[in-house]
Amino acid sequence: MMTPKPTNTCEMSNFNSFSQLRETGLSSNMNGITFTHCKPNYHVGIFPHCNGYTDLYRFNRIVLFRNNYSSNTAQHLINEKNLLNFGINITIKGRFDFHFPDLHTDISVFPMQVWLRRGCLGVVEADIPNQTIIQSVGLDFDVQLLEQLLPDKAVNEISQFFLASPDQAAVQIMRKPPPVLFLLAEQLLDLPHGSNEFDLLKIESISLNLLTHLFADQTHHYHSVPTQIVMAQHILDTEVIQNHTIRQLSKQVGLNECDLKKQFKHHTGLTIASYAKKAKMETALVLLSSGMRPIKVANHLGYCNLHYFTKVFTTYHGYTPNSLMDESK
Repeated sequence: MMTPKPTNTCEMSNFNSFSQLRETGLSSNMNGITFTHCKPNYHVGIFPHCNGYTDLYRFNRIVLFRNNYSSNTAQHLINEKNLLNFGINITIKGRFDFHFPDLHTDISVFPMQVWLRRGCLGVVEADIPNQTIIQSVGLDFDVQLLEQLLPDKAVNEISQFFLASPDQAAVQIMRKPPPVLFLLAEQLLDLPHGSNEFDLLKIESISLNLLTHLFADQTHHYHSVPTQIVMAQHILDTEVIQNHTIRQLSKQVGLNECDLKKQFKHHTGLTIASYAKKAKMETALVLLSSGMRPIKVANHLGYCNLHYFTKVFTTYHGYTPNSLMDESK
């Protein structure tokens, strides 16, 4: 039975209370998610019907949370804590829906999407379809830090959102998110759990870099990153089943092959082939971790035979696909 919907009052008096409410709210309302407290300010959460993890790291006046899992069953999640939210969500993979009844607002989340949130959002509901791979990053920050980061006037879409009616709760999908946000979010998702201080420092470093870019004047930044390169990344990230040739990719993004190869390597640090392999291998890891047999994963990702897939996977990850199956028994 649902509790009565909250009004305009928020259950917090300071940021420490906010981060604790996020943790206890998740553990008590999201279908039995269990958090392991690895460190006083770092927690790893396991969902009962998912393979993968969600983790949360609170440092300084920032809360970072990463979601990297596949849902084995359709879920309807509800968080009835009326939390004060100032933050951003960056989705790399996954398609699902958020509902904000108190705001009379719904958001459909798609891959390579950024959405902003501010104020007391009230009840938050999420509908996640069956067999959905979710990879996303979120940053929350307190009011005092936000005030220090915001310029005197809006210089980009992000600062405009937070400067406009700060007392009025709202969520908004960014129209033109800077490509660098997706690159930094992917770097965060590539990092391991914060099992030691060195790992946590790496997480902090990229998080702060992302935060810096959020409030930078984008008029003089990012324009050098061509839209075609972002489109190419999106295609390789979301269409891992296909074996795209450079010629096919060139036609899809509207850039000649020579310029595509040169600019892709310049802006991502990887060749197109290396980037495509990375996308396939990360997807393979998620599918194997969810219990899918190696032969089915190989077929799903377009590999001609299991032997070749096993060779590529082992070279990339350092262990065989079968070793994951042995661990799950």
